[in-house]
Amino acid sequence: MSGGYNTDYISYIYGLLVLFGGIFGYIKSHSLPSLLVGVSFGLLILYGGYQTSLNKKDATISIVLAILVALIMGYRFMLTGRFMPGGFITLVSVGQALRLFLT
Repeated sequence: MSGGYNTDYISYIYGLLVLFGGIFGYIKSHSLPSLLVGVSFGLLILYGGYQTSLNKKDATISIVLAILVALIMGYRFMLTGRFMPGGFITLVSVGQALRLFLT
């Protein structure tokens, strides 16, 4: 597409992963915090993906959100010791933060 618009599909996929993870956490465990945090962070990450699609250098929101999700889910992983979902989302979030920081 012309005009410098490059869709950041990876951020959109990451945002949907977090959003649907929160919904799935609510359905599976009736965890209202999972629903609220997952949907809130997921929507904010999708907005960040929109921002980075418009301007790759405008990744501050996305980087901060990825770090916050990594910290939250990393803590959860440390508490439970289970890779899913805590460890997996931690790894994906760190990867997302590094990808955005290094581009």
